[in-house]
Amino acid sequence: MSEPNETKKEDFLQRRKSERKAINADVNIYDNINGLHVGLLVNVASEGIMVIADNEIEKDCIFQYELRLPMEVNHTDKIVVGVDCLWCQPADQKNKFWAGFHIIDISETDHATLEELIQEHGQASLL
Repeated sequence: MSEPNETKKEDFLQRRKSERKAINADVNIYDNINGLHVGLLVNVASEGIMVIADNEIEKDCIFQYELRLPMEVNHTDKIVVGVDCLWCQPADQKNKFWAGFHIIDISETDHATLEELIQEHGQASLL
């Protein structure tokens, strides 16, 4: 029998594989606490985001990020999420890092906006 955490991890990975979408526009991400630019959204699912970050991000840390949309979606141009950094690794680009986050907190309104963003502007992600 699998351990509870293993089953949870397997379930998350299966959902992520089937739902990741690239957004066909640049979505800048900012730290909602200190206002600093974190990076650009690479792909998104209702449970998580992948980012090309400006700096290395400590894994197993929780952050509050603001996704600034280049277009209005659901009558807004931003989405605020609480995220947990699951992993971070150097990218091929100098001083850039790939990072994956699990969304752990999002308002109902922002969740609806995220879902509409994925539906209206998402395309199959190659990453």
